Amino acid sequence: MQWQQFVAEHAPKPVLFQKVRDQLASTILKDVHARVVTSGKLAKTPQVSQRNTNIFDDIVAYCRPHQSRWNKTPEVKANREQNFMACEFLFLALLSNIKFRRRVASDVDVFESHLRNFRVDWVLFQKAVTTLVRYAPDPETAFQYAIFILEDAPKMTQDERLRIRLTTNLIYVCKSNGSVDAMRQAYKLVESGLRLGYSKQQRRDGMASENHRHDEAHRIFLDVSEPVARSQGMRIDRDNHRLVPILARPSFNH
Repeated sequence: MQWQQFVAEHAPKPVLFQKVRDQLASTILKDVHARVVTSGKLAKTPQVSQRNTNIFDDIVAYCRPHQSRWNKTPEVKANREQNFMACEFLFLALLSNIKFRRRVASDVDVFESHLRNFRVDWVLFQKAVTTLVRYAPDPETAFQYAIFILEDAPKMTQDERLRIRLTTNLIYVCKSNGSVDAMRQAYKLVESGLRLGYSKQQRRDGMASENHRHDEAHRIFLDVSEPVARSQGMRIDRDNHRLVPILARPSFNH
């Protein structure tokens, strides 16, 4: 199954999400700009550093307090929305700095050339998107950013490790949401991730650092997936290739 089919299959299906997809068909950037920059809902505009690495660090700094999003009090919810809008604002600044162009843009080669010459910006772009997916306030927003890199970003920005991390983060957001529909969605993502081989270790001769990074993504996928599987009475088998039922322990009468 291709990654495109995989995400489309598990994306939320309500009318609201169809509207989001329609917006993505034009560009997510206009939508984010309208919501974050021109709406006036962002109480305090974050300062934007000249260094892309600092912008990414600030995205992470705004996102991490956002972990308290599952506290449902109005005060925390308001703070959560402000934090995530600040992340989105900084993400727009990062895209501007790295000369982002949509895949269908006539001058997309400008962006691709920049990434080839500045590998660090390629990595920052990937990390920024996966961070926004990881800390999104709800599954719909998480899928919105996953589909953004899928449909709007040039294919050269996608690789196996990115796909594993996006899948893992989508599972995490769905699991943390905790609703019946979100948990069902998380379980389907686990199933498909296993079928796509995201739980399997890979080895490439002479590429120790690449192997280490893949192992880390592989381990995190398993760590996030296992509780989801167990919530449905399943577990990941010893070979980490498929889901199998949890067998009840036998009882012995003495």
